[in-house]
Amino acid sequence: MFLFSLEDYCDSIAVEHIHQILTCWFCKNMKSIDRPLYIVWSEDMDTGIPIIDEQHRGLVSLINTFFYHKGDADKDIDRFLVPTAEMFKSYAQLHFLTISRLMKETEYPESDLQTKRNEELMSIIQTVDMRCRSRRDAEGFLRFLKMYWTKIVSQKNHNFIKHLNSQQ
Repeated sequence: MFLFSLEDYCDSIAVEHIHQILTCWFCKNMKSIDRPLYIVWSEDMDTGIPIIDEQHRGLVSLINTFFYHKGDADKDIDRFLVPTAEMFKSYAQLHFLTISRLMKETEYPESDLQTKRNEELMSIIQTVDMRCRSRRDAEGFLRFLKMYWTKIVSQKNHNFIKHLNSQQ
């Protein structure tokens, strides 16, 4: 079973809605240079695997950049949501290729299961992208990115990360 499903994403919308309203109102009333980051990177987010950590920092940067432009993205989906979604899908593909290589190199015993999870996750990413684009829903895409980060990427107790760290 996956850590979250498309249904989890949809159920989380109501919970996150109040937070998003307050956050967006707060940011709209600030100068753009003073806007806070959506996700602040800290050393406790490191996995100990340099290439994975570098990719994760890149993802946090993408999410924060989209958050920075969120108000504009609501008005101009094609200019902000579409490139962010394309970059996120490219990130996911490259990240999964990296994971596949590391699984092969380290003879990860659950590689078939991990590969299946990555394929399922890529399908979820594609579905959310299409839904958010068709609904012109920048806020929904931002919520998905945050959920992706908090439910998938930042899970340091993931068996695969434990396996990789044991190989060093």
